[in-house]
Amino acid sequence: MTALANDLTSLGMAPALASRVGVSNQSLTGVGTAQGGSSPVVYGGTVNRLTTAGGATACTIDSAFPVGQTAIVQTISATTGLLFPPSGGKINNGSANASFSVAQNKTALIYRWSTVEFIVFLSA
Repeated sequence: MTALANDLTSLGMAPALASRVGVSNQSLTGVGTAQGGSSPVVYGGTVNRLTTAGGATACTIDSAFPVGQTAIVQTISATTGLLFPPSGGKINNGSANASFSVAQNKTALIYRWSTVEFIVFLSA
């Protein structure tokens, strides 16, 4: 069973522990089409719900994202989102700093494989 982190905190669990074992939602708004323009993609049990529009589609993975950690990005609007690694990073062994497309109404699971590599799985 999964619980929201803020519900666990309201029941008396320490916030740091609640954020590690619970799930939370974050709204992201795409900014431009380049790396580094948006709020960072949050890791550790957070569903990042990306809203995109026209020329505002980019989001960037947080540079503090630990190796071995996962995150989820879900594009909830009609425009494809662009998921960028932090500066110098690679997604699915692509070129450094290249984006990964997350189509409308699709969900991407991100796994940090190493200090510079991310593996991204896209929903069907």
